[in-house]
Formats: sequence, C-alpha cells, structure tokens
Amino acid sequence: MGNSTSIFKDYDIRGRVPEDLDEAVAERIGSAFARYLAEKGGRGKVIAGCDARLSSEALLRAFERGVLAEGFDIRDIGLVTSPLFYFSVAESDAAGGAMITASHNPAEWNGVKLVGPEGEPIYKENSLPKIEALSRFPMARAASEGAILAADFSDDYIDFLISLSALRRPLRVVADASNGSGGFLLERLFGRLGIEAETLFFKPDGRFPNHSPNPLRPDAQSAAREAVRRTRADFGFIMDADGDRILFLDEQGRMILGTTLYAFLLDHCAVRGESAVSTVFGSRILRDIAKEKGIVLKTVSVGHPHIKAAMRKTGARIGGELSGHYYWREFHGFDSALLTLMHVLNIVSGSEKPFSELLRPYEKYFHSGELSFEADAGAIGRLREKYADGRQSFLDGLMVEYDDPSGVLGTGWWFAARPSKTEPLLRLVVEADTRERLEEKIKEIGAVIHGH
Repeated sequence: MGNSTSIFKDYDIRGRVPEDLDEAVAERIGSAFARYLAEKGGRGKVIAGCDARLSSEALLRAFERGVLAEGFDIRDIGLVTSPLFYFSVAESDAAGGAMITASHNPAEWNGVKLVGPEGEPIYKENSLPKIEALSRFPMARAASEGAILAADFSDDYIDFLISLSALRRPLRVVADASNGSGGFLLERLFGRLGIEAETLFFKPDGRFPNHSPNPLRPDAQSAAREAVRRTRADFGFIMDADGDRILFLDEQGRMILGTTLYAFLLDHCAVRGESAVSTVFGSRILRDIAKEKGIVLKTVSVGHPHIKAAMRKTGARIGGELSGHYYWREFHGFDSALLTLMHVLNIVSGSEKPFSELLRPYEKYFHSGELSFEADAGAIGRLREKYADGRQSFLDGLMVEYDDPSGVLGTGWWFAARPSKTEPLLRLVVEADTRERLEEKIKEIGAVIHGH
C-alpha cells in the first residue's frame, strides 16, 4: 500500500491526498474493513458517508467498492457531519460504518473514521491494527457483490434535536459552518426553532476558502467575532469541517475556552448522583462543580475513543474536552456540535443575563489552553525531575499539581504534558489561581522542555 501504513493513526486513518491516501488505498481499506466485520460476525449493512473535502466523494466511492466486493451491502448517506454519521449507525442495524473525513485538518488531508455496531469506535487500542494488517493482503472477492442504496437519517436527527428544545425567549446568534458539511443541518434546525441567525460560510467548499477548518485557529474566529459585535448577537459559534466540534463566542465576540463551556454545561445539565467524564487537560473548576453537586467526575486520557468508552461504561451524563468536543448520554455517548448548541440555547434563553455573565462563575482559574512545543524525547523526564516536589500522576503523559502556599486546597497551580498523537510535538496545559502565576509557570516550564 505504498506509504499508506503511516496513515493508521491512534484514533483513525488520516493522511495527505494523494501522497498517502488515494482511491486504491481507500478501496483496500474498504475491503479490509468488510473482512474484519465478517470475522466479528457482522451481518448488517455498512453505513458510509463523507465530509465536504474535494477528495471525499471519490474516496468514498473507492471505499464502497472494497466493501461491496466482500459481499456487504452499503447504505450511502452522502454528505454528512460526523455526528449525523454516528447517529445513522447507532439508530440502524448496521454492522458498522465509515466516515470519510479528516475532521479539522487542512484541505489537502483526508481520512477514514471507522466504527462497529452501535457506533463503537475502532481505534489503535482495539481493532484498527487488525484492519491495517488485513489491508496488506490481496483483496478477496465474494461469490456475489453487495448492493448499495442511498439512505438519509437527517430528518430523524433533526427531530431528535428538536425534541430536546426548551427555548424560553427569542435569541439572535451568529453561526459559522466553516464551509464544512454542517450548514444544511443548521439551516433546517434554525428554521424549525425560529432562531434569528447571521449565517457565515454555510456553503460546503472543500477548499475552505474563508478560514481554517479548525475553529481553534485565530484566523477562523475573526469573521464570527466581527459578526457578533455588528449584529449584537446573544452569542456566536463556529463548527469545524465535519461538525463534531464547536467553539463559542460570547456577546462581546470573546472566545470561550472549552473547559469553561464544559463547566457551564456540567453545572446546568448534570445532577447529583450522575457521573461525568473529563480529560487530564480539564480544569479544577470541573472538580469544584462535581464536589459541590455530588457528581462523580472520571478523568481519562485525551482522545475521543477514551471518552466515548468511559461514557458508555459509566453511563455518564456528559463528557467534554478542551478542544471543543462535548459528549452526551442521550446521544449514545457520542459528541455532537448541534446537540451541544441545543443545550446552550436552552440555558441562555432561560436567563435575561448576557452570556458572558452566565459564564463568569466558571472562569475562576486562569487556564492556558493547549500549548504546543517542539521537544526531544527527554522533555517529560526533565519535567518529572524539575517538579518532583509536586503531586505527580501518569495517566496520560505527566500531570503535576501544587496547592497554594497558604494551604487552601483546590488553588495553586498545575500542569499536564503529553506527547501529541498526530505530530512530533509536546502538548502542554497550565492552570493557576492568578494570571501572573500562569504566565510565570508557562515560561518556566517552556524553558525546561527546551532543556534550558
């Protein structure tokens, strides 16, 4: 498969088109996936869809050829978001499914998300290496090829979202779909809800001509920020290219950190006795809320498969990541930008206060967001040695915590560092009880990472 071995990542399949991933490779992956499902006893259909990237439709057709050759039937759901894809698998009797997408990566990238029955993630720690191994063998041909039929679960998906609506007053929002695959769903949702919206970049365009498909990039936020201020919207939001991640802006156009929004949702949506899931890149405010409300907060490694597995195992009400993914029990433990939007709409419409004021209680600590450093293999070791007097844990890389010198628990500062799963970088988050301490520690830790 040429260079294609490198495209099998920790969480999915991803690479540059056509250098790493082309139609021949996609067809081999489709064949391998079908053989994997057959070995697992799969007998249902395979759900297949794609995002708006220029290469996605051709890769989808090639993947489907591989599946059909192995005798499996396909339900082609066409241009969809990743959450609609998950919904389509979970709400059907599918043996599994594939979504052609590279999520928020640049336009020249593409990939494949694979799931099993009920949308169970397939990734490196369970079955992705098996599919990679199968893809190296010659394609088999079943006695009779499978059949392909078009399918559309979008009406059911919109109905599901509308069923959760509890709007109490009209709202004005700014919605940026990043030229991805979510614009058509947003149009239908706003029409059903009667939401007044300033819409940005709703037309799917795999070149992503207006800004990066990654909403965390500063250039991806400027258009929505200007529109929020110009229209005096209640808030704004930006979805990524495949519609599973969402970033919010308050009524002033200020970006809301993912951990702040998660704390806001956790406080309003979870009740005593329920559980929730976070990662090592979370915030102490999540612990504070969990303790105050009697919620069990489980911390897992960064990455959607880990959160989804914990959501299903614990029956958690909600899960969240710094990156803007939010997971919901009522959505089979999957992440959905639109479902997250529904909850925010419900909460904001239930108050006359501006969004920024509603969020203020959850901005108790100063959080760096995710920082990236070029680092050698010894960086984690140097950090362990430098901060040996702190409370260290190793669930996902290194986490070190310090309490405030005054002895007040829950204050002070902490950091977490972990190697990136996708790039040769070290990811770092730092949180402190004052901005001055945060800036001091970021600079100090950066020097240690670079060996100074």
